[in-house]
Amino acid sequence: MRALVRAKARWLGLTGALATLAAFALHAPAPVAAAGSVPAFDHIFTIFMENHSYNEIIGSSQAPYINSLANQYGLATNYFGVSHPSLPNYLAATGGSTFGVTTDCTTCFQAQPNIAVDRVEASGRTWKAYMESMPSPCFVGDSGTYAQKHDPFIYYDDIRLNATECNKVVPSTSFASDLASTATTPNYAWVTPNLCDDMHDCSISTGDTWLSQNVPTILNSPAFTTQNSLLLITWDEDDGTQNNQVPTLVIAKSVPAGFRSSTRYNHYSLLATIESAWGLSPLTTNDASATPMSDFFNSTQSAPAFTADNPPTTAIVGAPYSYTFQASGNPAPTFAVASGALPPGLNLAAGTGVLSGTPTTTGSFTFTVSASNGVGSPAVTPPITITVSAPTVPGAPTGVSAVANRKASATVSWTAPASNGGCAITGYTATSSPGGLSANVNGSTTTAKVTGLTVGTTYTFTVTASNCAGTGPASAPSNAITARK
Repeated sequence: MRALVRAKARWLGLTGALATLAAFALHAPAPVAAAGSVPAFDHIFTIFMENHSYNEIIGSSQAPYINSLANQYGLATNYFGVSHPSLPNYLAATGGSTFGVTTDCTTCFQAQPNIAVDRVEASGRTWKAYMESMPSPCFVGDSGTYAQKHDPFIYYDDIRLNATECNKVVPSTSFASDLASTATTPNYAWVTPNLCDDMHDCSISTGDTWLSQNVPTILNSPAFTTQNSLLLITWDEDDGTQNNQVPTLVIAKSVPAGFRSSTRYNHYSLLATIESAWGLSPLTTNDASATPMSDFFNSTQSAPAFTADNPPTTAIVGAPYSYTFQASGNPAPTFAVASGALPPGLNLAAGTGVLSGTPTTTGSFTFTVSASNGVGSPAVTPPITITVSAPTVPGAPTGVSAVANRKASATVSWTAPASNGGCAITGYTATSSPGGLSANVNGSTTTAKVTGLTVGTTYTFTVTASNCAGTGPASAPSNAITARK
């Protein structure tokens, strides 16, 4: 079939009947997806957002719409950008390589194949890239809130230098009208918001609002309501806080509500997903070796079952506590306290199963936790009892030693006490004898400099440790030193 499409495309090109070609290509039968791979979607949409890590978006009160999509469709919980800054990630997602680009350069054009022209269009399908705030089709350069670095297609020579192809990179003002019918909706559609709406220059809530206003245009279009289509929403890179882990939403009718994939994916996986859907050849070894995101479409629903439900049964007032309940099931289960009460100061996160916080009250507290996902009955843990005790002062530091320095000072060193009393050590005090001269340092330091000694006097030193409960006993004295000039 693909050979027939290419043959017809060549013939039509010779006759100049480009409109006929577009109509034929749009309705040409798509290749059947390989067994166990991604469905052969009619249309695939990609939206690239900007510069936020997974933890900044998922569960954030600033992103209610994004999180509602994650609950209604699928979320990749282990997805990563491939580089910093922006441009290399955009090139990776469309060309299968960063091509050695390490900056947001505007003249680093590429004589390289790309997914739009060299794979999608070559297979007899149509494509179009929609750029919010772009001044005009095929615009090269920056303008206001339109940034060329977020438009990967203009970097490819076989697009930028070909007027027919370059005029498929357009301002997003035509997006809604193009989606009015399946005949005018491209098979492969890329959407880049402007520098504010993509969260690059503006807040998370601004980007969330933009998505809430534009994603429904896609989901309510005939391409989604009457055909089988896919929407991928991802972020180009994180903000440097989470090893480039970013959220990625997978939206299609065949994705179970609330599905979570912990498979490690990246932008090459996104590209491989498109190639897998349409039987396209990889562009480089990067997308050839990447794992398509097929688990979102080949999953079956299953009731929840706990796989981790044995938290520590002791806790200390004032000391941080954390444990993660885990449960299998598809869609991903949510967690709740089914009976009893948690120790005051602790909270259970519904979406992640993390029980965490800082206990505030002593006593024994018994409760159960449930995991539910709408399939079968909720799973419930056996009763769990956590006993919360008051903290005690830390033990005495050990191994205290002293070295005489010039200018009537001494450096005192020690080893942290064997017990911190159940509460983090917040500070140490080294004290001289005689004289009671002292030096205070924070709890992560095990050396202190005591000054103001009397030259010619012999001193020993003791050290105490402090925590949320108070100050513990003094250490054994250090070796003796004689203060010197």
